[in-house]
Amino acid sequence: MNNWIIPNWPAPHNVKSLFTTRTGGFSTGNNAIYASLNLGAHVNDNWVDVERNRTLLRRYLPNDPKWLKQVHGTVSICIENTVALTPEGDAVFSRQREAVCAIMVADCLPVFLCDKTGTTVGIVHAGWRGLSAGIIEQTLAAMQVDPSQVMAWLGPALDLLTLKWEWVCMRRLSMMTSKLNWHFLPAAPSLKKNGWRIFFYWPGNDCQKSG
Repeated sequence: MNNWIIPNWPAPHNVKSLFTTRTGGFSTGNNAIYASLNLGAHVNDNWVDVERNRTLLRRYLPNDPKWLKQVHGTVSICIENTVALTPEGDAVFSRQREAVCAIMVADCLPVFLCDKTGTTVGIVHAGWRGLSAGIIEQTLAAMQVDPSQVMAWLGPALDLLTLKWEWVCMRRLSMMTSKLNWHFLPAAPSLKKNGWRIFFYWPGNDCQKSG
């Protein structure tokens, strides 16, 4: 099972990261909608297949991942401070050696975080609701690290041609800062329905197109 993406970022040697893809697992579902490495227990996939997929992934990890019940909010979970089997939140971080932080994404943006010394790591499920509500900022605050000492890797997400935003979504993000305004382009007439498409550019990241 090597159907994953290994982030290309200058993380310390003791910080390991990966992004799984849809291939290499056991799931099928009607019309193969879960094919094949579905790790989500919250969808209508066969639970046995999900467990087999998670077991397959676990072989390559130092510990069991801390799975979350993701709700498009701003709560970040510290692995060391939770006893819940599946805590509710959209970011997870740890200062514990060999801890495995995990999130699941479909079209939202995964944001990997760590400090330059590799003592604190985290990952954020960043959809538009979480972004506009400040989930990244709140996660950094919860991690209690100097933001100037933190690096990030932005994983795969939707691009310009596949995502259309309604006006209210665009306004909520652009209200965060006027610097975001130039990231929004009007939808083509054939697609426009009071909607916008969004495209983010993050120079210097090996995944230049995300959103």
